[in-house]
Amino acid sequence: MSYAAFPNYGDVAHQALSVFRQELQESSVLRDWWQHGELAAAGPKVEDSLEKFYQLSQYLGQEIVVSGAFEGREPNLLIVVQVRKPGLKKFLQQMFNELVGQSKPGVRVLDPQELASAKDSTPAEELVLLVRPDFVVAGLNLATLRRFNARLDQSSRGLPLLHLDSGSYRAMKAV
Repeated sequence: MSYAAFPNYGDVAHQALSVFRQELQESSVLRDWWQHGELAAAGPKVEDSLEKFYQLSQYLGQEIVVSGAFEGREPNLLIVVQVRKPGLKKFLQQMFNELVGQSKPGVRVLDPQELASAKDSTPAEELVLLVRPDFVVAGLNLATLRRFNARLDQSSRGLPLLHLDSGSYRAMKAV
């Protein structure tokens, strides 16, 4: 089993994008390279991606906790982030729809009611996101999400998942 926590870099990415945009306005050489150079076609997509990353980060807590294990031959992945404000499910669905266009998204976004009735027909390469009012949980299969969701529901004092302490490790390991 592996366990790691990463900071939410949304504000940092937004600050870097703001500095870049300021430099773009002030430097004609940089502006010319950005508009006509090697990245001319990809530049707007990079800016848009960073902006979407920042918008997503505003819904999420300060830490992203990742846990992984092998159960037999199959990997098991669990990503947990605290939710700071409502509207995350709608934002994620809209973002994934814009990203994939007409192709089938590689991500399913569910709320707890949809998780309870979801069929276990998820392809192995598809990520499943459970969006709760308090946490967003990502996994590779519905069974893992259901087990973790049940543990969250059983916790009477709230689960201190997003702090790097032994309790967080035990909570993630228990799944």
